[in-house]
Amino acid sequence: MAEGAGRYDDLCVEVMRITNADCAIVLVVNGNHGNGFSVNSLDHDVIFRLPAILEEIASQIRQNVLKKKAN
Repeated sequence: MAEGAGRYDDLCVEVMRITNADCAIVLVVNGNHGNGFSVNSLDHDVIFRLPAILEEIASQIRQNVLKKKAN
C-alpha cells in the first residue's frame, strides 16, 4: 500500500469529515481518475486491523452474491 498523497485522498478525507468517522475507505472502480483507493484514519492502529476488516467485508459480499444467484 502506497503512503502519501494519492488521487482519491481528498475525497476520502471529505467522506471522513462528512460522516464524522474515525476511519474511511474509498474504493473507486473505473472513475474519472482511474481505479484506486484511499484509506484515512485518526487511529493509526486501524491499518493493522484493516486486512481482517476487508476480509469480513469480502465474505459478506460473497454471501450476498450467492443469495442473489439462488433467487
